[in-house]
Amino acid sequence: MIHPDLRQQARTAYEHSRLRLAGLHALPALFPLLVIWLSPHRTTAQLFGAVALFAVAVGLVWRGGAAARAVRPALSAGLLPLLLPLIVFQSFCGSGNCTTNCIAACTLAGAGAGAWIGLQSAHQRQRLEFGITGGILVVWTGALGCSALGAVELFAMALAFAAVAAPLAIAGPAVRRT
Repeated sequence: MIHPDLRQQARTAYEHSRLRLAGLHALPALFPLLVIWLSPHRTTAQLFGAVALFAVAVGLVWRGGAAARAVRPALSAGLLPLLLPLIVFQSFCGSGNCTTNCIAACTLAGAGAGAWIGLQSAHQRQRLEFGITGGILVVWTGALGCSALGAVELFAMALAFAAVAAPLAIAGPAVRRT
């Protein structure tokens, strides 16, 4: 019979190891924090949002399953709505077309990220969990860029994401269950 203390020590060591691996797997979630930190127009809310994004990514990877598989593709897709609006803001806001250009950038970036996550989730066995988790992470990552511009830009990005991702995920090929 295994001593209960030994069993508890083994379980604790196992969970700590999984947490360390989850932290390593979720390291790409620190890139938005770096981008926000280097941005001249950063806000405290954006910084806290980026730190919370990393913590949630670590938790999802530690939990496992379809949600864990969605973390890296979602963080990759989220870079588009994070970076494109910031680049457009830096490049075109002196021209007087700031609002128009930023709304267009957030909408285009949301649609592009939606296409990526929609296609990725279409090939998953648990496409609903993958798609919802991926969608939350993409919109969260994109919100770090689009929310700095305004609520309209953030709404446009999220709406474009959902409008493109949902049909692609639903209409994807049937996944064989083995």
